Amino acid sequence: TILEQLPLERKEYVGLGTVIFTSAMAYFVAISIGQILLDQKTYMVISPSSPIGKLLMGKSVGGHIYFNGVSQELLAIS
Repeated sequence: TILEQLPLERKEYVGLGTVIFTSAMAYFVAISIGQILLDQKTYMVISPSSPIGKLLMGKSVGGHIYFNGVSQELLAIS
């Protein structure tokens, strides 16, 4: 899959092509295709222009977003 081909070094900020692990979910910023399962882990593939993508773009580890009534802390960005 495309996620397996990405170089997953740590990034400082969320941007296109990043994988984000939050306290509630794992996200991949690309084009919106919804949920995928990879190595028994669910990822939500979102676009930067989606509502949650707009909240995540430019954030760094330790930052928080509030989406659909749920607060999420950014734990890691790759």
